Amino acid sequence: MFIPIQPLSDYYSTRKIKVGLDHWSNSQDQDFRQCPLKWYRGHVLRLKAFQEKSYFVKGRAFHKAMEEFYKLSPGERTPKLLLDTYRAEILANESSYAVSEDMRSDLVLGDKALNTYWGTYFNDTQIPKSQT
Repeated sequence: MFIPIQPLSDYYSTRKIKVGLDHWSNSQDQDFRQCPLKWYRGHVLRLKAFQEKSYFVKGRAFHKAMEEFYKLSPGERTPKLLLDTYRAEILANESSYAVSEDMRSDLVLGDKALNTYWGTYFNDTQIPKSQT
């Protein structure tokens, strides 16, 4: 049985759109050569790349620190481990912060929160090592 193949133009059409630019830069040229759609989105539509919010980074860092904390047996848990894990996660996601002052603030607030947590629960040997 023979099925005739229809040209793609039967399914969609393309249009040329005139774009007025005030200048042409090296970055525009590189973007256009890499991907014309990337160039169009970034330089014509002026859409910004997704930038993750710092409070998501802070929340994930806090949860990661707590997860690492509870993977250890009660005798192995230390406040240094808790703080170091949190700080490492924040610093690993430094690009998510628009201003370095925001990152420093999150480090200080995280330290305070984790120190408070440590002061409240570190003696609780009833919280066993978690099985993950």
